[in-house]
Amino acid sequence: MPHGTPISTWADSSGNGNHATNADPLAQPAYIGDGSGPGGQPGLRFAGPGADADSLVGTFGAATTTEKTIYAVIIDTGSTDACCTGIIYMTTGGRNGLAIVNAGGVRQKAVDRHSSTLAYNFDELNRPTIGTAVYGTGFTRLYLDGTLVRNNGATWGQSLSSFYVGSRGGPGRSFRGDIFEIL
Repeated sequence: MPHGTPISTWADSSGNGNHATNADPLAQPAYIGDGSGPGGQPGLRFAGPGADADSLVGTFGAATTTEKTIYAVIIDTGSTDACCTGIIYMTTGGRNGLAIVNAGGVRQKAVDRHSSTLAYNFDELNRPTIGTAVYGTGFTRLYLDGTLVRNNGATWGQSLSSFYVGSRGGPGRSFRGDIFEIL
């Protein structure tokens, strides 16, 4: 696939059919195929923020309340100047996911759980970052580049049936940067 091609579907390689799609060609992320990703890996470039520009949406086969680990390899190129933007967000009954937030003018990587956010000052642009959110019974944890940076006692308890990639699901909450992998 040529570098810069708009992507309408990011296929779920797990075999579970949880594909992320966007039928609007003006709001699709672009394929990164020029070898500029970490280890030369391909990925998707999101141009946000904007009115849900460059995002993909998907649904889970069935609503889930099980414990979750979300893992993403990203390069943030300047996502937010207000509030928050989503890298990957799961929805219905609350919003949960990896985000970039602006807290008092300081950009932070964060795990956002419905009404409970773990943020960490990690304002590094234009470099690969591995973000991991772990939601479990009695805890929520944020890891950056493999290091535990935040932990709290918030319990995962949301029934989730859909998700966004590159957005938090609201106007102006789109990610600006590259996403290379999401697990």
